[in-house]
Amino acid sequence: MNLNLAVMKVMFHRAKENDILREIPNIDCVSNVKPVRKERAVFTGGQIQVLIDSADTQMKTMIWLGLNAVLDVRIVQNLDGKT
Repeated sequence: MNLNLAVMKVMFHRAKENDILREIPNIDCVSNVKPVRKERAVFTGGQIQVLIDSADTQMKTMIWLGLNAVLDVRIVQNLDGKT
């Protein structure tokens, strides 16, 4: 969104500088839009355990790599690491 605003501002200003337009909209008053942060769904420890229990070896490896990368160590320690 912010990139689109910047492109539009440049286009209008260049058009005015090159005498293509006499007047341009007051788009300088439009400020940058801040992205809205959305809550992401988080798996509970029980849901993760079900995923691990039902996964094949390759998928278990991927799940554990993901857990290692993003989850709190305390949550990972409470899961059963049986393969």
